[in-house]
Amino acid sequence: MLAFWEDLVNHEGRYDEVAPLVDTANFLKRAFEKEGFKCQLADAGDGFAPVLTGVLGEDRPSRPVMFTGHYDTVFKKGTFGDAPFKIEDGKAYGPGVLDMKGGIAISLFCAKALNYIGFDALPIKIAFAGDEEGDRTVAPNSTVQILSDYAKGVLFAFNMETGVADGGVCIGRKGSADYTVSVKGVASHPGNAFANGMNAIEETAHKIIEIQQLTPKDYGYTVSVDTIEGGVASNAIPDFCKIKIDTRANTQKDAAHIRESLEKICAKTYIDGTSTELTLDGTFPPYETTDGVLALYEHIVYTAKKYSLDIPSKNHLGGASDASRIGAVGVPVLCSCGVPGAGNHTGSEYALVEGFFERTKLLCASILEADGFPDGK
Repeated sequence: MLAFWEDLVNHEGRYDEVAPLVDTANFLKRAFEKEGFKCQLADAGDGFAPVLTGVLGEDRPSRPVMFTGHYDTVFKKGTFGDAPFKIEDGKAYGPGVLDMKGGIAISLFCAKALNYIGFDALPIKIAFAGDEEGDRTVAPNSTVQILSDYAKGVLFAFNMETGVADGGVCIGRKGSADYTVSVKGVASHPGNAFANGMNAIEETAHKIIEIQQLTPKDYGYTVSVDTIEGGVASNAIPDFCKIKIDTRANTQKDAAHIRESLEKICAKTYIDGTSTELTLDGTFPPYETTDGVLALYEHIVYTAKKYSLDIPSKNHLGGASDASRIGAVGVPVLCSCGVPGAGNHTGSEYALVEGFFERTKLLCASILEADGFPDGK
């Protein structure tokens, strides 16, 4: 297990480095095919790494279970030198060791263990993306569409994102949506033709104040203007201004309310002669805590008790993940099922080696007990 984990971490590739990621995808494809999976690399569009999909035992009569995740990282290849994987004091280090190549390794070794004991009760599917950490498209045949289609009809799924440091799992995440507000004005000279100018920055400033006031006091959802760009010089009234907005919401209802509020603000004009455009740049829908999600959490608690394993805590987290894509098609899914650890997206990212082994046992046993899950029979 450690040898495979090391090899996978050392197959580097940031979300926008397609050639190294294709190499990683092929490495994983060979490893899962060796265990009997029928795999393919699904084309996610120009400029994007493929999605590795696969199924073991597709002719088995029951509904499948599924492992999902991503094999890209936030680090450029070579950031930490050659062969960056290492283990020190019970912690594994390296780009993506936690987020989330450890989770992919767990998926493979669950399949290996189940194959070893002759398990054939239901099919096992995998779907691993190569562009989760970057800016995605939601166009047809994109990663988003591939994951959504491949998950339909699944009994339950484990999204193999970073495990919570105490060994817990995630039962809900805020969704995220990124917006751009672009304001056009009229440029002019502030000394010779001040009255002729329509200041795009001033128009945007009015809107920024309103946008910042959208976040409620209880932070049930959040709206934040995070970047601003405008103008060309201190002696020219600006004819353009652009801001980037981050939004987070626990429910689809709140996400829709945020969008409607932004549209209303952008439709209002403070400076005559200016115009405003609102653009949605990218989105993860909320990963909502449904009855199915709670039932799946109770299923792994039951399994942990039966096999004398540690009972994982349940957590709501702020960062978005592909669990939202799986949940959106009606599949019960748990997130943060990967290796416990900390330091995502930093040079100090680490994963707990013992947690790597323990999580493999828990998920493997949970699949063994799948006939006890609602609708599992």
